[in-house]
Amino acid sequence: MVSEGLLGAGPDSAEAACTAEFIPAFCILHDARDRVRALGGCEALVAMLSVAGGTEADEVRIKAAGAVAELCRGNSANREYFSDAAMASLVSLMSSDSQHLQEATIVALAEMAEGSESCKQAAAAHGVVGVLLMATMVPNQRVKVAAARALGRLVAGSGGLQREVVCLELEAPDFGWRAINGLTCLAAGLREAHLALQVCTAQALLNCVDGSPEAMELLFAADTLDLLGMDEAVMRSRLLLAVAARVCGAATLLPHELDAGVQTVASKLGAAFPHFSLVTAGCWKDGAWGGCDPSHHTHFLNPQYLVRLESSSDLSIHLEAESPVQGGQSVGLGVYAVDDDGRWEVAFGDRCPAFAVADRDRASACLHLPPGCYAVVPTLHEKEAGLAVNFRIAFAAQQEVEVEALSRLEGWNRDCSGSVAEGSWRGFWKGGDQEGSPFFWRNPQLVLHRGAELSSRSTGSISSSGSLEALLNLPNTYRVLVAVHRRKIKGEGGTRAGG
Repeated sequence: MVSEGLLGAGPDSAEAACTAEFIPAFCILHDARDRVRALGGCEALVAMLSVAGGTEADEVRIKAAGAVAELCRGNSANREYFSDAAMASLVSLMSSDSQHLQEATIVALAEMAEGSESCKQAAAAHGVVGVLLMATMVPNQRVKVAAARALGRLVAGSGGLQREVVCLELEAPDFGWRAINGLTCLAAGLREAHLALQVCTAQALLNCVDGSPEAMELLFAADTLDLLGMDEAVMRSRLLLAVAARVCGAATLLPHELDAGVQTVASKLGAAFPHFSLVTAGCWKDGAWGGCDPSHHTHFLNPQYLVRLESSSDLSIHLEAESPVQGGQSVGLGVYAVDDDGRWEVAFGDRCPAFAVADRDRASACLHLPPGCYAVVPTLHEKEAGLAVNFRIAFAAQQEVEVEALSRLEGWNRDCSGSVAEGSWRGFWKGGDQEGSPFFWRNPQLVLHRGAELSSRSTGSISSSGSLEALLNLPNTYRVLVAVHRRKIKGEGGTRAGG
């Protein structure tokens, strides 16, 4: 049906445009990408990219470029086909006056370039590096982000394209139309306030300097830093955004190759990035995933990691799901400030503001943190019952960082003696004292295990003032739920229970 819609009418027809728009949804089916190519659908999309005309033709090309990007995602055969058949059309459209069309064609090129040597060779023959560098200087931020991402994928592992970026000279308006090299032009994206552009630019720069001491030296040269208006420390902090993903990527090696792979990354990038931690693995099992909503009462069931910083630092965290994450499922990251003298319920910690990006089975977070302890919580939106989802998580920081995997945590802060429990009612966490209320579960909860029988001179309950009047002859395990009857919405209340 899809191929008939593409082939049954002209490339500029409304039917063909509608069918091309449907292809991304169609590609969730097994072998859909291969089937579209086998039935001639890829040839029709190449023809649609060459449609002449004005605004209406641009809409056709945008939909065709979107279909090309989806067909190339994870399919090496389609990448090979479009690298040969569509490269010239895509390059010509990257300089279009329509910035929507620019973005769509650059995104298609980025998918074609992922691990495709034939695409890199075709790109070198068509002068794509210069076109993408020019695209990083347009006013539209979305086009800049797409161009930086595509350039990063294109130069990865390609010494020829790396040298082209370093040697190419451009006249850039941001630098008073003076001639600058391509590496400096690309690095200008690090100065932007748009953090997504910073991340993509950092990834592209890492691929440009990877294995090239000359490129690394040029990037940190005094003249380059002066042109960019940045010092060496700021340059390091910007590039740090990409380190965690690189270290996490090294973990895709076999177990006996893991240490060597990480050491290779460290040796290549050690001059610019003096400290980062290694990757660790975890799993969301049945009963050990709590969703992505920190206000939900199951959130604490997610895996948790304690991060200790001795001094203020930029911190980058990268999470990748190893097992397939299907459909609407998605992963995420939460970072919470916590105390360092006990355990905590993450729902009660202050969430740290961060720049985060996520794409179904992977997520990255970048934030600046003062010295202290923080709980990092990888989250999974939903999963099938009985299916375990494995993940890898990597941390990178400017300063030395300690990371400790923690078991599942429940309850309030506890001091070292274990005899005092503390907590508070604040913000969302006020459920009233009516047990039948749908909000009653929001109140803090404390799990008590029978280690010794407790006694009191009188019977009672935990009152809104926080005093524990009595707990008498507790067998086995009980959960004590502490409720406050009334309080102001913006106010805060506390409780302290001694036993």
